[in-house]
Amino acid sequence: FMLLTGRVVRLADVAAACMDLHFGSAAAPPDAQSASVLFLPQVLHVLSLHMRQPLAAKTDCQPHTVASYLLLCGLSEKLRELFRRVEVRTAKAFEGASPLPLLLLRSMGFLSNVVCCYRLTIQAQQQATTEPSGSTGGSPPPPSSSALVLRTLRRTELFGIVSVLVSILLSDGRRERPANPGARLPQTVISLSFQAVRILNQVARLDLATLQETLGACRRQEFYHLLVCLIDYCTATVQSGKPGPGQDENELLHETIVLLGYYCLRRPENQGIVSYGEGQTLLAKITSLPLHYFMDEQGRGVLFPTILATCYQSEQNLELLRNEMNLSLLQKYLASSLQRSDTRAADADDGPGLDGRFPRALWQDALAFFSEEATSP
Repeated sequence: FMLLTGRVVRLADVAAACMDLHFGSAAAPPDAQSASVLFLPQVLHVLSLHMRQPLAAKTDCQPHTVASYLLLCGLSEKLRELFRRVEVRTAKAFEGASPLPLLLLRSMGFLSNVVCCYRLTIQAQQQATTEPSGSTGGSPPPPSSSALVLRTLRRTELFGIVSVLVSILLSDGRRERPANPGARLPQTVISLSFQAVRILNQVARLDLATLQETLGACRRQEFYHLLVCLIDYCTATVQSGKPGPGQDENELLHETIVLLGYYCLRRPENQGIVSYGEGQTLLAKITSLPLHYFMDEQGRGVLFPTILATCYQSEQNLELLRNEMNLSLLQKYLASSLQRSDTRAADADDGPGLDGRFPRALWQDALAFFSEEATSP
């Protein structure tokens, strides 16, 4: 009834009240078996369902209004506080009958859906403003609303996603697991990680500077360790020949590779992350992925835009790349993309292809850049 009549948004206030009640109790741990913690996952699940379906025809609220409200009503800050409290209790978070795993999973799912919905409505409104005429089906979001949403993303440090993931994946009880190909993380952790990385990619498609500056300011070390952990674990799992249920490890690896590219795109100070650290660098890790990432069109579509974003206009990274792979593969990929772009319409900028992750305006210059470097002694 609430979904079909457009009243479900009021559940956001219920969710915020649940967390206020829980946080208000003296030193209540986030996994306490309280009524509010047990009820909260269901509220967030209903809100997620609401964001994935069209609003009722008689509802006055437009999608961007609903998404903006859910991001600005205070629920984002309260979920950030929930994640912060989880960071100090990760050792026991996924043991026993704790309600915490489900709460975290539903929280990430809600944030993923609301950020995706908000991004799509912004994109639709921007496309509508470029059309010469015709009905747009709703007024664009006020500039102040868009600015407030971006400010909320920065103030909450992207909901604290990187910190809570690092605390879960690299807690004392799990520190060595990603390096062991025979050990598997709980399915809930894999699903949680996938949702979290997906949120970060949605933020990048919404406003790239918000992602790059937030993660590059004071979370660079955490972000580096998160990328290393996810790439090592997913690569070892995929190469072991024992894919997890629903191919979650493959999907998580793809989202992680995409995220690395967004972080580095046209940001020289961030590109250094792929050559950072002792031992095998991140650039060496992604260029050592299974062969289908270099031979199959789908695999190249996942990997090559990230390689371009991490190495374009970076002499240091290009020198490292030359030692890891044949640069003619990149040249052929760019030349083929340029040829296709001359014979068909441009792809959507928000898609997973090259145009959505490495701007079309840079393709010709990148082809010359890589070709010159490839022939130099």
